[in-house]
Amino acid sequence: MRSKIISTMKYSTGMSVLSLGFLVYLALVTGCSHDNPLPETAYEKAPSDKGGIMYDKFWANESGFDQADPNLATFNDKANFFRCKQCHAWDGLGNAGSYINRAPSTTRPNVSSLNIYEMAKQKSPQELFDALKKTTGRRDIKTNLSTYDPATNNTEGDKMPDLTQILTDKQIWSLVKFMKEGMFDVSQLYDAQYQGAYPTGTATYSNIGLNGDAAMGNIYFNDNCAACHGTDGLDLDLSGLGVGGFIRSKPNELQHKTKYGQLGSSPAMVGEFDITLDEMRNLYKALSDETSYPDKPLIPTNVSFAIHVEPIFYTDNKCTACHPPTLGLDLTQGNAYNSINDTKYINLAAPASSLIYTKPQGSHPKTFTSLEAATILRWIEQGALDN
Repeated sequence: MRSKIISTMKYSTGMSVLSLGFLVYLALVTGCSHDNPLPETAYEKAPSDKGGIMYDKFWANESGFDQADPNLATFNDKANFFRCKQCHAWDGLGNAGSYINRAPSTTRPNVSSLNIYEMAKQKSPQELFDALKKTTGRRDIKTNLSTYDPATNNTEGDKMPDLTQILTDKQIWSLVKFMKEGMFDVSQLYDAQYQGAYPTGTATYSNIGLNGDAAMGNIYFNDNCAACHGTDGLDLDLSGLGVGGFIRSKPNELQHKTKYGQLGSSPAMVGEFDITLDEMRNLYKALSDETSYPDKPLIPTNVSFAIHVEPIFYTDNKCTACHPPTLGLDLTQGNAYNSINDTKYINLAAPASSLIYTKPQGSHPKTFTSLEAATILRWIEQGALDN
Protein backbone atom coordinates (compact mmCIF):
# COMPACT_ATOMS: atom_id res chain seq x y z
CA MET A 1 0.00 0.00 0.00
CA ARG A 2 2.84 2.36 0.94
CA SER A 3 4.66 1.77 -2.34
CA LYS A 4 1.45 2.45 -4.21
CA ILE A 5 1.06 5.84 -2.47
CA ILE A 6 4.67 6.80 -3.30
CA SER A 7 4.15 5.76 -6.88
CA THR A 8 0.99 7.82 -7.12
CA MET A 9 2.74 10.88 -5.65
CA LYS A 10 5.62 10.46 -8.07
CA TYR A 11 3.49 10.55 -11.17
CA SER A 12 1.04 13.16 -9.94
CA THR A 13 3.69 15.71 -8.89
CA GLY A 14 6.55 14.86 -11.19
CA MET A 15 8.82 14.22 -8.21
CA SER A 16 9.22 11.26 -5.90
CA VAL A 17 9.13 11.61 -2.14
CA LEU A 18 12.73 10.44 -2.12
CA SER A 19 13.75 13.23 -4.50
CA LEU A 20 11.78 15.78 -2.49
CA GLY A 21 13.40 14.60 0.70
CA PHE A 22 16.86 14.92 -0.83
CA LEU A 23 16.17 18.52 -1.89
CA VAL A 24 14.97 19.38 1.61
CA TYR A 25 18.13 17.81 3.02
CA LEU A 26 20.28 19.70 0.51
CA ALA A 27 18.63 23.00 1.41
CA LEU A 28 19.23 22.40 5.11
CA VAL A 29 22.87 21.54 4.55
CA THR A 30 23.80 24.26 2.06
CA GLY A 31 21.45 27.04 3.10
CA CYS A 32 19.63 29.42 0.77
CA SER A 33 21.20 30.37 -2.53
CA HIS A 34 21.54 34.03 -1.57
CA ASP A 35 23.55 33.04 1.51
CA ASN A 36 25.86 30.72 -0.44
CA PRO A 37 26.20 31.99 -4.02
CA LEU A 38 27.91 29.76 -6.52
CA PRO A 39 31.63 30.48 -6.80
CA GLU A 40 32.70 32.69 -9.68
CA THR A 41 34.07 30.86 -12.67
CA ALA A 42 37.56 31.53 -14.00
CA TYR A 43 35.96 33.34 -16.93
CA GLU A 44 33.87 35.60 -14.72
CA LYS A 45 36.89 36.54 -12.63
CA ALA A 46 39.11 37.23 -15.64
CA PRO A 47 39.85 40.95 -16.30
CA SER A 48 39.06 41.88 -19.91
CA ASP A 49 41.30 44.96 -19.65
CA LYS A 50 44.35 42.76 -19.15
CA GLY A 51 43.16 40.66 -22.07
CA GLY A 52 42.98 43.77 -24.26
CA ILE A 53 46.53 44.75 -23.35
CA MET A 54 47.73 41.19 -23.96
CA TYR A 55 46.07 41.16 -27.39
CA ASP A 56 48.35 44.05 -28.30
CA LYS A 57 51.49 42.66 -26.65
CA PHE A 58 51.07 40.00 -23.99
CA TRP A 59 54.56 40.43 -22.58
CA ALA A 60 54.21 44.21 -22.06
CA ASN A 61 54.90 45.51 -18.59
CA GLU A 62 51.36 46.95 -18.49
CA SER A 63 49.91 43.44 -18.79
CA GLY A 64 51.62 42.31 -15.60
CA PHE A 65 53.76 39.82 -17.52
CA ASP A 66 56.86 38.59 -15.69
CA GLN A 67 59.62 40.87 -16.93
CA ALA A 68 62.19 38.32 -15.78
CA ASP A 69 60.78 35.65 -18.11
CA PRO A 70 63.71 33.96 -19.91
CA ASN A 71 61.86 34.15 -23.24
CA LEU A 72 61.44 37.93 -23.18
CA ALA A 73 64.36 38.48 -25.55
CA THR A 74 62.79 36.06 -28.05
CA PHE A 75 59.44 37.87 -27.87
CA ASN A 76 61.04 41.27 -28.40
CA ASP A 77 63.31 40.10 -31.20
CA LYS A 78 60.44 38.48 -33.15
CA ALA A 79 57.55 40.53 -31.79
CA ASN A 80 55.25 40.24 -34.80
CA PHE A 81 55.34 36.46 -34.63
CA PHE A 82 53.88 36.53 -31.11
CA ARG A 83 51.49 39.51 -31.03
CA CYS A 84 47.82 38.55 -31.40
CA LYS A 85 47.00 41.78 -33.23
CA GLN A 86 49.56 41.03 -35.95
CA CYS A 87 47.72 37.93 -37.13
CA HIS A 88 44.16 39.03 -36.35
CA ALA A 89 44.34 42.84 -36.74
CA TRP A 90 43.16 45.56 -34.36
CA ASP A 91 39.58 45.02 -35.50
CA GLY A 92 39.72 41.22 -35.13
CA LEU A 93 38.64 40.73 -38.75
CA GLY A 94 41.84 39.09 -39.95
CA ASN A 95 42.97 39.50 -43.54
CA ALA A 96 39.46 40.35 -44.77
CA GLY A 97 39.36 43.59 -42.78
CA SER A 98 41.74 46.46 -42.13
CA TYR A 99 44.77 44.22 -42.62
CA ILE A 100 43.75 43.18 -46.12
CA ASN A 101 46.89 44.91 -47.41
CA ARG A 102 49.33 44.06 -44.60
CA ALA A 103 51.54 41.76 -46.59
CA PRO A 104 53.99 39.44 -44.82
CA SER A 105 57.73 40.02 -44.81
CA THR A 106 60.76 38.40 -43.25
CA THR A 107 59.86 40.19 -40.00
CA ARG A 108 56.15 39.42 -39.83
CA PRO A 109 53.91 36.47 -40.76
CA ASN A 110 50.82 36.34 -42.93
CA VAL A 111 47.63 37.74 -41.43
CA SER A 112 45.16 35.02 -40.47
CA SER A 113 41.99 34.47 -42.47
CA LEU A 114 40.11 33.83 -39.21
CA ASN A 115 37.58 36.46 -38.11
CA ILE A 116 37.95 36.17 -34.36
CA TYR A 117 35.38 38.87 -33.61
CA GLU A 118 32.62 36.77 -35.15
CA MET A 119 34.06 33.56 -33.77
CA ALA A 120 34.02 34.97 -30.24
CA LYS A 121 30.32 35.76 -30.58
CA GLN A 122 29.49 32.24 -31.70
CA LYS A 123 31.67 30.21 -29.31
CA SER A 124 31.26 29.73 -25.58
CA PRO A 125 34.01 30.92 -23.22
CA GLN A 126 35.06 27.32 -22.63
CA GLU A 127 35.29 26.62 -26.36
CA LEU A 128 37.47 29.70 -26.85
CA PHE A 129 39.66 28.71 -23.91
CA ASP A 130 40.11 25.21 -25.29
CA ALA A 131 40.99 26.61 -28.72
CA LEU A 132 43.63 28.92 -27.24
CA LYS A 133 45.11 26.06 -25.21
CA LYS A 134 45.34 23.74 -28.18
CA THR A 135 48.86 22.38 -28.70
CA THR A 136 48.58 20.42 -31.93
CA GLY A 137 49.37 22.46 -35.00
CA ARG A 138 50.92 25.19 -32.86
CA ARG A 139 54.42 26.65 -33.09
CA ASP A 140 56.93 25.73 -30.42
CA ILE A 141 58.25 28.76 -28.60
CA LYS A 142 61.83 27.76 -29.45
CA THR A 143 61.21 27.61 -33.21
CA ASN A 144 63.96 29.40 -35.14
CA LEU A 145 62.26 32.23 -37.02
CA SER A 146 65.40 33.84 -38.41
CA THR A 147 64.93 32.00 -41.71
CA TYR A 148 61.26 32.90 -42.12
CA ASP A 149 60.44 33.79 -45.72
CA PRO A 150 56.74 34.21 -46.65
CA ALA A 151 57.47 33.07 -50.21
CA THR A 152 59.45 29.91 -49.49
CA ASN A 153 59.40 29.05 -45.80
CA ASN A 154 56.30 30.30 -44.03
CA THR A 155 54.68 27.17 -42.57
CA GLU A 156 56.00 27.30 -39.00
CA GLY A 157 56.12 31.07 -38.77
CA ASP A 158 52.47 31.39 -39.77
CA LYS A 159 51.36 29.01 -37.03
CA MET A 160 49.90 30.33 -33.82
CA PRO A 161 52.43 30.00 -30.97
CA ASP A 162 51.78 27.34 -28.35
CA LEU A 163 50.28 29.51 -25.63
CA THR A 164 50.58 26.74 -23.04
CA GLN A 165 54.34 27.34 -23.13
CA ILE A 166 53.89 31.05 -22.54
CA LEU A 167 50.75 31.92 -20.57
CA THR A 168 49.01 30.69 -17.44
CA ASP A 169 45.38 29.59 -17.53
CA LYS A 170 44.45 32.82 -15.79
CA GLN A 171 46.10 34.86 -18.54
CA ILE A 172 44.39 32.81 -21.25
CA TRP A 173 41.02 33.38 -19.58
CA SER A 174 41.75 37.12 -19.75
CA LEU A 175 42.22 36.84 -23.51
CA VAL A 176 38.94 34.94 -23.72
CA LYS A 177 37.18 37.64 -21.70
CA PHE A 178 38.56 40.31 -24.03
CA MET A 179 37.40 38.39 -27.09
CA LYS A 180 33.91 37.86 -25.70
CA GLU A 181 33.28 41.20 -24.02
CA GLY A 182 36.12 43.62 -24.72
CA MET A 183 36.22 43.88 -28.51
CA PHE A 184 34.28 46.60 -30.28
CA ASP A 185 32.13 45.93 -33.31
CA VAL A 186 33.97 48.36 -35.57
CA SER A 187 31.10 48.37 -38.04
CA GLN A 188 29.28 50.45 -35.42
CA LEU A 189 32.08 53.05 -35.41
CA TYR A 190 32.68 53.69 -39.11
CA ASP A 191 31.93 52.45 -42.60
CA ALA A 192 34.65 50.48 -44.33
CA GLN A 193 35.11 49.15 -47.81
CA TYR A 194 37.48 46.25 -48.37
CA GLN A 195 38.30 45.64 -51.99
CA GLY A 196 40.50 43.08 -53.67
CA ALA A 197 42.14 40.16 -51.92
CA TYR A 198 44.82 39.78 -49.27
CA PRO A 199 47.62 40.83 -49.33
CA THR A 200 47.14 43.45 -52.06
CA GLY A 201 43.62 44.62 -51.25
CA THR A 202 42.60 48.07 -50.11
CA ALA A 203 40.72 49.37 -47.08
CA THR A 204 38.96 52.73 -47.17
CA TYR A 205 37.05 54.35 -44.33
CA SER A 206 34.18 56.84 -44.25
CA ASN A 207 31.46 58.12 -41.91
CA ILE A 208 33.81 58.10 -38.94
CA GLY A 209 31.59 58.06 -35.87
CA LEU A 210 28.50 57.08 -37.87
CA ASN A 211 25.51 58.42 -35.92
CA GLY A 212 27.51 59.62 -32.93
CA ASP A 213 27.01 62.87 -31.04
CA ALA A 214 29.94 65.21 -31.79
CA ALA A 215 29.12 67.53 -28.88
CA MET A 216 29.27 64.66 -26.41
CA GLY A 217 32.44 63.42 -28.09
CA ASN A 218 34.10 66.81 -27.62
CA ILE A 219 33.20 66.74 -23.94
CA TYR A 220 34.69 63.27 -23.61
CA PHE A 221 37.87 64.35 -25.42
CA ASN A 222 38.31 67.46 -23.28
CA ASP A 223 37.75 65.48 -20.08
CA ASN A 224 39.94 62.50 -20.91
CA CYS A 225 42.34 63.25 -23.77
CA ALA A 226 43.08 66.97 -24.15
CA ALA A 227 45.50 67.13 -21.21
CA CYS A 228 48.03 65.15 -23.24
CA HIS A 229 46.87 65.63 -26.83
CA GLY A 230 45.94 69.31 -26.62
CA THR A 231 42.53 70.77 -27.36
CA ASP A 232 43.11 70.37 -31.11
CA GLY A 233 44.72 66.93 -30.80
CA LEU A 234 48.12 68.09 -32.07
CA ASP A 235 50.28 68.09 -28.94
CA LEU A 236 51.46 64.50 -29.36
CA ASP A 237 53.03 63.23 -32.56
CA LEU A 238 51.20 60.10 -33.72
CA SER A 239 53.34 58.93 -36.62
CA GLY A 240 53.44 62.47 -37.99
CA LEU A 241 49.73 63.06 -37.38
CA GLY A 242 47.55 64.61 -34.75
CA VAL A 243 44.85 62.50 -33.14
CA GLY A 244 42.31 63.72 -35.70
CA GLY A 245 44.47 62.76 -38.65
CA PHE A 246 45.27 59.42 -37.05
CA ILE A 247 41.65 58.47 -36.46
CA ARG A 248 40.68 59.39 -40.00
CA SER A 249 43.45 57.25 -41.46
CA LYS A 250 43.47 54.41 -38.92
CA PRO A 251 40.07 54.18 -37.19
CA ASN A 252 40.64 50.43 -36.96
CA GLU A 253 43.56 50.98 -34.59
CA LEU A 254 42.59 53.99 -32.52
CA GLN A 255 39.53 52.29 -31.01
CA HIS A 256 41.79 49.69 -29.37
CA LYS A 257 44.43 52.22 -28.27
CA THR A 258 41.76 54.49 -26.78
CA LYS A 259 40.34 51.69 -24.69
CA TYR A 260 43.47 49.76 -23.75
CA GLY A 261 46.22 52.34 -24.10
CA GLN A 262 49.37 52.97 -26.09
CA LEU A 263 51.85 50.59 -24.51
CA GLY A 264 55.16 52.09 -23.47
CA SER A 265 53.97 55.66 -23.97
CA SER A 266 55.34 58.54 -21.94
CA PRO A 267 53.41 59.93 -20.23
CA ALA A 268 51.75 56.58 -19.70
CA MET A 269 48.47 56.19 -21.52
CA VAL A 270 46.56 53.47 -19.71
CA GLY A 271 43.39 53.83 -21.77
CA GLU A 272 39.77 54.11 -20.73
CA PHE A 273 38.83 50.50 -20.07
CA ASP A 274 35.23 51.38 -19.28
CA ILE A 275 34.55 53.46 -22.41
CA THR A 276 31.31 52.29 -23.97
CA LEU A 277 30.47 51.76 -27.61
CA ASP A 278 28.31 54.90 -27.58
CA GLU A 279 31.09 56.96 -25.99
CA MET A 280 33.57 55.66 -28.54
CA ARG A 281 31.17 56.46 -31.37
CA ASN A 282 30.71 60.00 -30.01
CA LEU A 283 34.46 60.45 -29.70
CA TYR A 284 35.00 59.25 -33.26
CA LYS A 285 32.31 61.62 -34.51
CA ALA A 286 33.96 64.58 -32.81
CA LEU A 287 37.45 63.70 -34.07
CA SER A 288 36.18 63.37 -37.63
CA ASP A 289 35.96 67.19 -37.78
CA GLU A 290 39.07 68.26 -39.69
CA THR A 291 38.67 71.90 -38.65
CA SER A 292 38.63 71.23 -34.91
CA TYR A 293 41.13 68.38 -35.12
CA PRO A 294 43.49 68.97 -38.09
CA ASP A 295 45.45 66.15 -39.68
CA LYS A 296 48.83 67.52 -38.63
CA PRO A 297 50.42 70.63 -37.15
CA LEU A 298 49.65 73.76 -39.16
CA ILE A 299 53.13 75.25 -39.42
CA PRO A 300 53.35 78.89 -40.59
CA THR A 301 54.64 79.19 -44.15
CA ASN A 302 57.07 81.95 -43.20
CA VAL A 303 58.18 81.55 -39.62
CA SER A 304 58.93 84.68 -37.59
CA PHE A 305 61.20 84.34 -34.57
CA ALA A 306 59.42 87.08 -32.64
CA ILE A 307 55.89 85.93 -33.51
CA HIS A 308 56.17 82.15 -33.73
CA VAL A 309 59.38 80.92 -32.08
CA GLU A 310 60.26 83.07 -29.08
CA PRO A 311 56.78 82.78 -27.47
CA ILE A 312 57.30 79.02 -27.29
CA PHE A 313 60.11 79.62 -24.79
CA TYR A 314 58.44 82.09 -22.45
CA THR A 315 54.70 81.28 -22.63
CA ASP A 316 53.69 79.78 -19.28
CA ASN A 317 57.40 79.82 -18.34
CA LYS A 318 57.81 76.67 -20.39
CA CYS A 319 61.56 77.18 -20.85
CA THR A 320 62.33 80.35 -18.91
CA ALA A 321 61.68 78.70 -15.55
CA CYS A 322 64.94 76.81 -16.01
CA HIS A 323 66.67 79.21 -18.42
CA PRO A 324 66.44 82.72 -16.86
CA PRO A 325 68.87 85.61 -17.54
CA THR A 326 71.17 84.42 -14.76
CA LEU A 327 72.12 81.23 -16.60
CA GLY A 328 74.17 80.74 -19.73
CA LEU A 329 71.21 79.91 -21.95
CA ASP A 330 68.79 82.81 -21.53
CA LEU A 331 65.43 82.09 -23.17
CA THR A 332 63.55 85.08 -21.80
CA GLN A 333 61.71 87.47 -24.11
CA GLY A 334 64.05 89.88 -25.90
CA ASN A 335 67.15 87.85 -24.99
CA ALA A 336 66.47 84.43 -26.49
CA TYR A 337 67.70 85.11 -30.02
CA ASN A 338 71.16 86.34 -29.00
CA SER A 339 71.46 83.47 -26.58
CA ILE A 340 70.76 80.70 -29.07
CA ASN A 341 72.35 82.37 -32.14
CA ASP A 342 75.37 80.13 -31.77
CA THR A 343 76.53 77.05 -33.65
CA LYS A 344 76.25 75.18 -30.36
CA TYR A 345 72.47 75.48 -30.59
CA ILE A 346 71.76 76.05 -34.29
CA ASN A 347 73.16 74.02 -37.16
CA LEU A 348 72.17 75.63 -40.44
CA ALA A 349 73.85 72.86 -42.43
CA ALA A 350 71.82 70.16 -40.69
CA PRO A 351 68.78 71.86 -39.10
CA ALA A 352 67.31 68.66 -37.67
CA SER A 353 70.45 68.15 -35.58
CA SER A 354 70.24 71.61 -33.98
CA LEU A 355 70.36 71.33 -30.19
CA ILE A 356 67.59 73.90 -29.69
CA TYR A 357 65.36 71.57 -31.73
CA THR A 358 66.47 68.14 -30.48
CA LYS A 359 67.11 68.77 -26.78
CA PRO A 360 63.58 69.68 -25.58
CA GLN A 361 62.20 66.31 -26.69
CA GLY A 362 62.18 62.85 -25.16
CA SER A 363 63.46 62.86 -21.57
CA HIS A 364 63.98 66.64 -21.26
CA PRO A 365 62.00 68.10 -18.31
CA LYS A 366 59.98 70.31 -20.68
CA THR A 367 59.16 69.05 -24.14
CA PHE A 368 57.96 70.73 -27.30
CA THR A 369 54.63 69.78 -28.78
CA SER A 370 54.80 68.44 -32.33
CA LEU A 371 53.65 71.82 -33.63
CA GLU A 372 56.25 73.73 -31.60
CA ALA A 373 59.05 71.41 -32.70
CA ALA A 374 58.01 71.61 -36.34
CA THR A 375 57.83 75.41 -36.17
CA ILE A 376 61.32 75.71 -34.69
CA LEU A 377 62.72 73.31 -37.27
CA ARG A 378 61.20 75.28 -40.14
CA TRP A 379 62.58 78.52 -38.68
CA ILE A 380 66.09 77.03 -38.69
CA GLU A 381 65.58 75.67 -42.20
CA GLN A 382 64.64 79.18 -43.31
CA GLY A 383 67.93 80.55 -42.00
CA ALA A 384 67.26 81.11 -38.28
CA LEU A 385 66.60 84.81 -38.89
CA ASP A 386 66.02 87.42 -36.20
CA ASN A 387 62.68 88.38 -37.73
